[in-house]
Amino acid sequence: MDSQRSLHVLKLGGHEDSTLQIVASYPRVEISEEEAKNLILKCFPLGSKEGDYYSEKYQKSKVLSYIFKIKKEGERDDLFSISLMIDKKANEELYEQILKYVIDTLDTDNYLTEEILINNQEQIFEGISNEADITIDELNIGLSDMFKKLRKELNTDQNRKIKGSFF
Repeated sequence: MDSQRSLHVLKLGGHEDSTLQIVASYPRVEISEEEAKNLILKCFPLGSKEGDYYSEKYQKSKVLSYIFKIKKEGERDDLFSISLMIDKKANEELYEQILKYVIDTLDTDNYLTEEILINNQEQIFEGISNEADITIDELNIGLSDMFKKLRKELNTDQNRKIKGSFF
């Protein structure tokens, strides 16, 4: 499986005896049952709770996962993971914040549903990959500006160089 860049959405239903499942992947790839089990554990580690971030090595890539819940009226909330496979040298902190921004924006504007995640996974993936805005119905998720802002913040904090000389 070529896993250099892909997006996965996993779900742990809020009902009793629910099991972890991959509900969406983009680009779509065929993987064996054993690979799917391994991927599920990398994207949604046991003991995960809302707000957790995970970074795991997977094959020649890194899997970044953000855990969140989708509220359900009258039932327990479903727990989800949105996971992005990236090159191991990519800026992990940048993509963690981008994943959170996408989910928070969907949630704030009442667009955070399983159906919207599944039906718009390609747009979400392409928006993140191309650092471009995502439009879902009337909702615009301003990723291009967020990428610029975060790159500036992260470069300021991470790449400070000492100027001057030692005597």
